[in-house]
Order: sequence, then structure tokens, then C-alpha cells
Amino acid sequence: MTTLGGGRIVDTQAKRHRRRHPPTLQKLESLEFGTPSQIILNIIESAVPSTLDSLLSSSTMQEEEIVLTIDLLKAEKAVMSTSPDIEKSYFFTFKGWEEIGYLIKQSLNLFHVQFPLRQGMPREELRNKLTLPPGSFNAVVDVLEESRVLRDFTSLIALTGHESHLTEEQSRISEVYVGNISKGKFSPRTDLEIDADILNFLLDKGQLVRVSDGIVFSSDAFKEMLDGVRSYISQHGEITVGDFRDIFHTSRKYALGFMDYLDQQQITRRVGDARILRD
Repeated sequence: MTTLGGGRIVDTQAKRHRRRHPPTLQKLESLEFGTPSQIILNIIESAVPSTLDSLLSSSTMQEEEIVLTIDLLKAEKAVMSTSPDIEKSYFFTFKGWEEIGYLIKQSLNLFHVQFPLRQGMPREELRNKLTLPPGSFNAVVDVLEESRVLRDFTSLIALTGHESHLTEEQSRISEVYVGNISKGKFSPRTDLEIDADILNFLLDKGQLVRVSDGIVFSSDAFKEMLDGVRSYISQHGEITVGDFRDIFHTSRKYALGFMDYLDQQQITRRVGDARILRD
């Protein structure tokens, strides 16, 4: 690109540079006089990750030339793309990709060591460690999941092969807790205390179902109530909190907590004071 005064612009997305900084001078020289491959590599190195749009706006190259250059760099294993569709892909230098992969594996491994009972690391926590925008982060996760480096549980991410497990003491504590919850059946105690990580472990494994902050049912009791609600609505068209309370001989607190949970899970829908099954 040439200015009205005849000067040449080689970096259209330039930030403030240090004067006479050798690496910067080398980069600018490459942008002006380098081969297409050198130009694209320099742009990707300075803006990780890059997209087709950012490559177009940061260079004077045409789209067709950029596409051909990207294909060449991918064949040479100099550039990594997250998708075969170049318009949807994010581009990394091969070195940059390896560094991101290493940081992800290191972060997840450390998290698993610190929190062995948790299914995985919160997605947003991992993204913040990488300082990647949501779009490129999701693309990276998709590639690493396809290559079986990690598992994506939507809100949580874990290394492939990670399995949460309880110690002998934690197993004893959980058995007592689950036993007490099960005894209460449709009216479980709400004053029982247990470590949050152990409780989350039991919820993840499907042994318990938490319908609200204070109410946890055994999975067997939950299934029995769910089947009962579906059957009652099929026969009567709807169910009220009072109907639920009478069917399962429980209090309004548990009936309301359970019915609200079914609404949240899109199983039922509230119509006035009653619930009906969603279509």
C-alpha cells in the first residue's frame, strides 16, 4: 500500500514499535520484501491466532494468494489450521500450536491433581489461562478433542483418561451420606453435611440428584417421582404441587422443589398453578 506522499505501508495493523528494534525491523523488512510464505508466517506469529480476514487486512496479498500460501505452509507443517474450511479456520504457527497444546495439557493435569474428585476444569477458567477469544478457544478444544487429547463436557474440560475417584475414607463418608438420603426417600434430610467435592462427585456419577441448593434426592427416589409425575399427567392432563404432595406423602417444600426442577429441565411447563408435560 502506498501513501499520497509516496511512502509504503507494509503493516496495516501495526502497533507502536520500539525504535531500531532488530526483531521489529526484521519483521517489517520481511513484510515488504519477503516471500508470500514469510509474510503470512510473520503475520500469524504476531497475531495468534489469525483468520483469513486478519491476513487480508494485515497484508497486501489477495485472497487467492493467501489461500495457496496457507495450503503450502500447512503441507510444510509450518502452519496449523483448526478447520478444513479456510473461512472458518484459525491459524497458528506450528510452534505456537505446540505451545498452546502444552499449556492446555499442563493446566488440566495440574487441575486434576489439585481436584481429583472433579470431572473436569471449568471451561472459562481454562480459556482465561490461554487468553484466547471464545471462538478460537472453542476451535482449539474441538481439534484436541478429535485427536483424543481431551474430553469436552460442555462446561467442563478434562484430559482423556482422567477418571475422578474417591479415597477409602471418602467412600465411607459418601456411603453414609447416600444411605441417609435414601432413607428419607421423598422427604430426605436437608441438614446433612458433606464436603462439596464429594457431593459433586456423587451428583456427577448419578447416585444423587440435586433439585435445589438445599434438596437432594437419591437417584432411585428421583426416578420414581419422575415416572409418577409423567403417569399422573398422562392420565389427568396436569399435576399441581398439592397433587404431588398427596401422591408421594411429602411436604410442600419437597413438592415445590421437585416441580420447579422439572420446569428448569424442560420436562414440564407451568400453566397457572399446575404443570403439564412439554411437547
